[in-house]
Amino acid sequence: MLDRYELRQSIHSGPGGQVWIAADEQDLPVVVKTASDPEGVVRLAHEACVLRRLDHPNVVRPVTSGEGALVLEAVHGQSLAQRLRGRRLTVQQTVELALQLCAALEHVHGHGVVHRDVKAANVLLGEGEQGVVLVDFGIALVDGEGEKAHRQAGLLGSLHTVSPEQVRGHAVDGRADLYAVGVLLYRMLCGRYPFHASNGAEIIAAHASQQPRPMREHHPGLRLPEGLEALVMRCLAKQPGDRPDSASALALALRQLPELPSTDGAAPHFLGGLMLASSVRWMAGALGIGALLTLAVGWVLA
Repeated sequence: MLDRYELRQSIHSGPGGQVWIAADEQDLPVVVKTASDPEGVVRLAHEACVLRRLDHPNVVRPVTSGEGALVLEAVHGQSLAQRLRGRRLTVQQTVELALQLCAALEHVHGHGVVHRDVKAANVLLGEGEQGVVLVDFGIALVDGEGEKAHRQAGLLGSLHTVSPEQVRGHAVDGRADLYAVGVLLYRMLCGRYPFHASNGAEIIAAHASQQPRPMREHHPGLRLPEGLEALVMRCLAKQPGDRPDSASALALALRQLPELPSTDGAAPHFLGGLMLASSVRWMAGALGIGALLTLAVGWVLA
């Protein structure tokens, strides 16, 4: 399969494999993930199987897959992790982005999938009309199958966005992903994550045992529409039953917020026509390797 692609540059190399910028036979850009050990082969096969269930403009699309390899569509832009370095977003930008992320998760959950690793590095901000794209379904849970084995394998998730139930080793559903959305809302609005500590173990423990501080304690002058901070804190509830019931319920609550401040001293506007998101297939030459490299590095770094 890989003989049909030119692997142009490795952008990430880890114990389980590599991620490449590549081009197909028509010189169209793609991202290729390759596995270097049996566990990596299983993980890529699982991700390919998950992605074949899904078809949504806010979810990364697979191109093809084979033994130990997965080819994905290229997205032109940056990751949310890159965009947030040293800054926060305005309320309007935050809500626009969150609505698209909710649209992706509504589709994902509606097809029996829980992502389990929604984090800033896995949220890509496509330029133009491409919009938000959710990526990296390597540890996604499908219809609860194999969840016991996954839990026995250890903690699955990321340091800043792992849900309390993942920390405790309990069963998870789509509300674990909504917890992660709450973490990202908190980070986008006030410029820092809900929990900080001297080491990762303490941060993970805080997800299960500590309440986040009010966002205005970090930014006393932060202007938020009435109800937004309470909604973020609902998403961050320790018990799944205290969170919004679904991604669509969270999106509805976001749309019902009062008029949003256009600026609050946060980062300048960058999302442009993000609310007009649609899937874009780039023609030859439309996406340069430099832009792809900028994006893909953000893809693989937390």
